[in-house]
Parts: sequence; C-alpha cells; structure tokens
Amino acid sequence: MIVVFEGLGLAAATAVSIAALKGIAQVAARFLELLGQRWMSPLAVGVVALALLASGILLMRFGPGAALPVAIACFVYGAANGLVTIVRGAVPLVLFGTAGYAGTLGRLAAPSLVSAALAPLLFAWMIERWNVHAGLSLLAAISLGTCAAMAWLARPVKTGRR
Repeated sequence: MIVVFEGLGLAAATAVSIAALKGIAQVAARFLELLGQRWMSPLAVGVVALALLASGILLMRFGPGAALPVAIACFVYGAANGLVTIVRGAVPLVLFGTAGYAGTLGRLAAPSLVSAALAPLLFAWMIERWNVHAGLSLLAAISLGTCAAMAWLARPVKTGRR
C-alpha cells in the first residue's frame, strides 16, 4: 500500500501513516459485524464487504491524490478486508452446510491463496511497467466483478417450495 500511496503523490511518511489505518479499519469492521450479525446474513455482509472494497479502490484510483481522500479510501479498503475474512469462512457454511465443511473450504480457498501469492508480484510488475493508476484500474474492475458475483449469489431465489 505504501508504494501505491507514494505513486498517488504522497510523501513516504504520510503513506506509512495512512497505511496503518488499514489495520484499525479491519478491527472496527469486524466489531461492527459482530454487533450487527443478527440483522444481516453472511451473504449480505459479503455484498457490503465487496462494495466497500470496490469503493475504496475506486476512491484511490479516481480521487485526488491528497492525504485525506487516500486515508478515507484506505480506511474503507481496510474495513472491507476485515469483513472479507469473516465472509470467506461464513458464506461456504451458508451455501453448502456443515457436511464436509473443511474440505469444501479448502477447495474454495485454494484459488484465492494462489492468486494472493501471485498478486503482489504481478501488481508490482504492472505499476512498474505502466503506473499505479493502471494497477488500481485493474483492481477496481476485478473488485466490481466480485461484488456483482456476490450480489448474484445473495439474491433471493424462489425454489417453488413452501
């Protein structure tokens, strides 16, 4: 995040300070989810989390490269990241039940773990070859796609049963 923030025009010390907000936002979002979990299903939390993720990235990409908008974007991104960690474990439970949960979770996690391992290298290559804005544009497109997919998953489905 520090390299991204510097690429947006922030000084190194400011970038480091703002990047620290991510952790605070993660914990705050998890706490709020804990307080509100009786009112929202894990699928609804997933939609909110991925909408926040897309919003944070879009604000970084298209917002002014000033400290306050970047700090807000970082906080929103961090909150989304905190919620995604909850959603990652809860949504498969809702969709597939408890039978074989560990195996299902492992199969679902494998692609995301591989992409998480490759992403920093590919993102660094992209921003070195082009710029931070190109990298953020790609991340924004991916995050909007994942948000749309989660919204599709969370939609009410009529089963024909009463």
